Amino acid sequence: METPADAPITPVPPFSPCPPIPKATGPVDLILPPLEKRIHKYFTLANGLEVIIISDPKADKAAASMNVGIGHMSDPDDLPGCAHFCEHLLFHGTKTHPQENGYKQYLSSHNGSANAYTALASTNYYFDVSPDALEGALDHFAGFFIEPLFNEDSTEREIRAVDSEHKKNCQDDEFLSKAGHPYGKFGTGNFETLWSAPKAAGRDPRKELIAWWEKEYCARRMKLVIASKNDVNTLEKWVKDKFAGIPGRTSGKPRVGIDGERVVFEDSPYGPEQVQHFTYVRPVMDLRTMEILFPFPDIQHLYQTKPANLLSHLIGHEGRGSIMSYLKAQDWANKVDAGTTPAAGFSFFRISVDLTPEGLLHHKEVVVVIFRYIILLCSQPLPTHVFDELKRINDISFQFAEQDNTSSSCRNLSARLQLPIPREKVISSKWLLEEFRTDEVDSALVLLDPRSSHIVVKCRELPGDVGGQFEKVEPIYGIQFKTVAFDHLFLKDVLYGPPIEALALPPPNLLIPEKLEIRKSDDAKLTKYPVILRETPISRLWYKQDDTFGFPRTILNVTLHSPIINNTARNSVLSSLFCELFSDSITEDTYDATLAGLKFSITDDYKGLEISISGFSDNLTLLTQSMIERLASFKVDDKRFQLMTDHKTRSTQNKQLRSDPFESAHYWALYATLVTNWTHEEQLRELESITADDVSVFREDLFGRLHIETLIDGNSTPDEAKNMQVMIESALQPGQLSDTELERQSRSLKLLPSSEHIWHMFMDNGQDPNSAVYYHCQIGDPADIVLRNRLYLFAQIANEACFNTLEHKSSWVFAQGERDPVYLELRIEAFLDSMRVYVQDISDDEFEKHKQSLIDWREEKPKRLSEENGRFWETITRGDYDFARREIDVATLRRTSKEDVLRVFMTHIHPTSPTRSKLSVHIQSQIRSEADMVSKYSVRSENVYIGDIKEFKAKLTRSRAAVPVKPLSKYVV
Repeated sequence: METPADAPITPVPPFSPCPPIPKATGPVDLILPPLEKRIHKYFTLANGLEVIIISDPKADKAAASMNVGIGHMSDPDDLPGCAHFCEHLLFHGTKTHPQENGYKQYLSSHNGSANAYTALASTNYYFDVSPDALEGALDHFAGFFIEPLFNEDSTEREIRAVDSEHKKNCQDDEFLSKAGHPYGKFGTGNFETLWSAPKAAGRDPRKELIAWWEKEYCARRMKLVIASKNDVNTLEKWVKDKFAGIPGRTSGKPRVGIDGERVVFEDSPYGPEQVQHFTYVRPVMDLRTMEILFPFPDIQHLYQTKPANLLSHLIGHEGRGSIMSYLKAQDWANKVDAGTTPAAGFSFFRISVDLTPEGLLHHKEVVVVIFRYIILLCSQPLPTHVFDELKRINDISFQFAEQDNTSSSCRNLSARLQLPIPREKVISSKWLLEEFRTDEVDSALVLLDPRSSHIVVKCRELPGDVGGQFEKVEPIYGIQFKTVAFDHLFLKDVLYGPPIEALALPPPNLLIPEKLEIRKSDDAKLTKYPVILRETPISRLWYKQDDTFGFPRTILNVTLHSPIINNTARNSVLSSLFCELFSDSITEDTYDATLAGLKFSITDDYKGLEISISGFSDNLTLLTQSMIERLASFKVDDKRFQLMTDHKTRSTQNKQLRSDPFESAHYWALYATLVTNWTHEEQLRELESITADDVSVFREDLFGRLHIETLIDGNSTPDEAKNMQVMIESALQPGQLSDTELERQSRSLKLLPSSEHIWHMFMDNGQDPNSAVYYHCQIGDPADIVLRNRLYLFAQIANEACFNTLEHKSSWVFAQGERDPVYLELRIEAFLDSMRVYVQDISDDEFEKHKQSLIDWREEKPKRLSEENGRFWETITRGDYDFARREIDVATLRRTSKEDVLRVFMTHIHPTSPTRSKLSVHIQSQIRSEADMVSKYSVRSENVYIGDIKEFKAKLTRSRAAVPVKPLSKYVV
């Protein structure tokens, strides 16, 4: 008798095989967004290196990214983590520039930074820098791919840095792959795999790394993108001069992928033994998630049709008739996502569900619902409006594509050059859908067969119908798990169960923008900064019409100021719950808006509720009115309250467990120095007793009296802005706050003058081996222009010296590690003491470079409307309305001397200063023997340990609140 597991899978023509990366045989005319003003040029060097250069005369930042088409799936079997180790050690000097930290020092002194990441099948190295320093940066950068030293003195230290990363990471699902598949390799690596084990076997990890680099790093696998203000000819010359020496390695190497150029792993990580199973994984944090994984072919070459994107859109839809809508109605899920995880040669299609407590109990029924929807998709032709809408949305996004920051542009584009896409379409294919191929959609749907799936459920306790224990342990991270095969009844329910009437394909989206013109107004006086258009006793409207970016987008920011929002721990929790409940209630109604390029969010902070609405100007007013009216009439749903309270409780508990020691130290330093900042424990206590009625009462109190402060920025006229503000006031109708309540109150506490304090505590997560110190010197008022710029400049000078000393010379990573926190404090103070001589001895030329680097940073222009809006809104919420702050800082920096910087450092920061105010928070790992709990080191005698933090805070006074830099009447037009 045929069982569901044996039933044949419907045959459908397979996808065409993924081809090699196309090679351009002549000039390439890159297809760019219509409003892209930067000049792009593609070319290939004789060694096979593919290059795109981007010239933008207005650029105030230069950047470069090299994507190497080799990742941790290509690690040697006996050296796990090799690719990641290479990423770390590669930066440590070249034959031309042998100084170990010369690259990062050069970047730091020219307003730059660098980073890298290692992925499954690629490694990306990138940096940004002031344009005038780009040639020197490229000289350093190119050497890493031609003549790296792989500094012997740095080897063990960088392996320890890798080990530190490993201890902060968490394995995902790689360990579930079949034995021997590269997907299951330990990509991060640790001290054992990269040092101890090779050494014990008589092997030299550094020599093996060099041999691996010589085999795998070749120009034909590399994709370089550079962007700067320099002209195209100059950039092209630099590339040819500096990168032509990267070895092509065209012979004598084993063939992998297409002639060694694209490493391809065509075998799927999941075979017959991996599919048709549940794996229950016990996470460290309190999670309830489920992920359905389907082995999928590599279809990155189907850029014209994107069949997986269409399915992701439908399965992850959140509107009425969707999987999410149905699961939410059953109180089984908080979130559903779908999409592919591509690699070179294979991929996965993933459907992820954030489960409620009931959803975990009914997780198999959740799976049935998902497959009922997939069967619905298989049972009828996909309506053309689904494709047409996605195509229209993508066309609009391409037409009005905003410019990324320079570093992101280079990083993302160098990665796209690894894709099997015609070179002229490597940019445009990110957006454009060209063709609707029902046969490809059908081929993708057939692959979403339950008999080809593996389902991973993460939960602290096994569901009742599973039984038993987490009896297996993953060897690298010690993850406990249990694997259970699909049974006959489950497969029968999934394959042959009745249809669910509530599930349906999405209706047409009526919010896709049609009017995309740039709005002008005869009476609009274009201004550099926002102005006040309207002021009443209950509101203030700031307005800025875009005259820079030229896109039909608008951003609306609103703060609903309230004195009760964060005045107690209970109100802090109530305001957060209110925002989460409201956001949850509008999901179905806002999802079409989100697809159409409109975004809505509501959050709480210490001042009040923050509302943000942004996107294409057409329909933005409609969405704003709908959301504000919903907000004014919102009623709490009892069922959703229980689920959201559970979610809030778990997320708060997980914050305690998830925080690494440094994050924990920072968190407690903020708690110690802020007036109203509630601990996780205080919030959890309040969550135990809060009811749905409490949230409703809080909503009434909150909206009873408010002050509404709004910024409308972008493609809106003054009249449209005023009308939106009037609409918000009319919908909410709040009472007026008193003058006292309107006065801004600083949240910050002033440390006692001439004081040294230490607050010591142990990590909440008992399994974390690391300790940390947060060393906080309180200096003065940020409104003090001269003082803040002297501090900016000291931080600029000290930044790279700090990184070099703490990481490279002390063999511990940043301000944390497997060391006693007292030892860490002493190392920080030794570094600070060394900075006195460092600043004194720095040459005038180096000092001026640091100053110019800082000036370049302050003079950077926003690259998109959202960045400009962020600057304006930060200034408004800060309360000083100092929109010209950057220009003032630049003028002040130009007048700042080395003696000024040294004086501030010696007065406010140096450990011997009798006038400084210092608080350090010590977070100590619980993984210590009793003998080690007592520090072998002693802090300076001036330090006082804090016993009762509340008593300590009670002795402190508030710092001065921000005040407007000029009367508000001066901003009114």
